[in-house]
Amino acid sequence: MIRTGWGSDTFAIETGQAIVNPAHCSAPDAYMAAISDPGYKTHYAAALLAFSTGKNLTVIVSDTECTGGRPRIIGLHVQK
Repeated sequence: MIRTGWGSDTFAIETGQAIVNPAHCSAPDAYMAAISDPGYKTHYAAALLAFSTGKNLTVIVSDTECTGGRPRIIGLHVQK
């Protein structure tokens, strides 16, 4: 699932699996990125590509930072 922000330029990804939360974020119900995060536009494009084509997606998160209380997306891998 891809969720978009409520009044902010953010998106979140839910994978249907347990959320990895190495930064101990306060609301670990999804992985999140905000427009102020490095790579936001590229991450959003990759998430939409994976979602629209049904490709597998691996989410890479920061070990130390959260966005909106959720694990911050720092990379996405779209599998062929």
